[in-house]
Amino acid sequence: MPGLTRILFPIDFSERCTYAAPYVAALARRYQSHVLLLNAVEPMPAMYSTGELVVEYLRELEQSAKSQLANFGQDAFKGVAVERTVVMGQPSRSIVDYAVQNSIDLIVMPTHGRGIFRELLMGSVTLQVLHDSNHAVLTTAHSVALPSTTGDLHSIVCAVDLGPEDLHIIETAYRLAKDYGAALHLVHAVESLQPTPEFPIEPELVDAFLDDARQRLEEMQEQCGAKCELHVHTGDVAIIVRKAAIELSADLLVIGRGKLHHHFGRLRTHVGALVRESPCPVLSLPEGTTWK
Repeated sequence: MPGLTRILFPIDFSERCTYAAPYVAALARRYQSHVLLLNAVEPMPAMYSTGELVVEYLRELEQSAKSQLANFGQDAFKGVAVERTVVMGQPSRSIVDYAVQNSIDLIVMPTHGRGIFRELLMGSVTLQVLHDSNHAVLTTAHSVALPSTTGDLHSIVCAVDLGPEDLHIIETAYRLAKDYGAALHLVHAVESLQPTPEFPIEPELVDAFLDDARQRLEEMQEQCGAKCELHVHTGDVAIIVRKAAIELSADLLVIGRGKLHHHFGRLRTHVGALVRESPCPVLSLPEGTTWK
């Protein structure tokens, strides 16, 4: 995608960052992107003093981080234009500010994925960046076992609501699918139609809502000039999207990020759960963001 020129890859020197590096490098090579590696050193609160010993200690922390960052990903990023920066400050705030100040097109952040600590989501830093940033964010769930270090995409799932705000999400997913020669699937969950013993719903009404959702998706993809397979189901958004990603062997899930509320899905209110539950990397796009 021609507009993907500057990729921010925050580094905390964890194992998941090491495993994600080849994935980021492959993305950069495909789009001839410049990769900016960023490490934020967060001092303890008491370290914000200006005492001589504290200042010296902070200087040593910064130098140590610079040394580690200089050696990070040397093999993975061969042939890629890379810039390495160390900043002092709270990590999530530093990442958000750096992205704004450096005209970043995409932030890539490895996550913990599912497992015994899945209720912790993917870590407070990634969660805060997803919440605060107005940039596209690619979260690489299960980065220890990414589907392909070459970054190849064969199947893309795009989960959408039914409002005009989601047209740019479909457009971006369609461009990616064309770039990679991948199959594109549009998935929508009609969450508000989950019947309960107390409030049963007539099957005819469910079918009517599903048919209406399919028609809206047809109209949306026609507006975008896209051609996708449509998948509409009733149920919990995160569960439906995860199941679709598994069944369709998705290499990438594309979703919107923001605060939209309507009875057709409210997908944007489920971003945390979608990222946490996804079996594949997730590209989340804030409203109005698209690559041209």
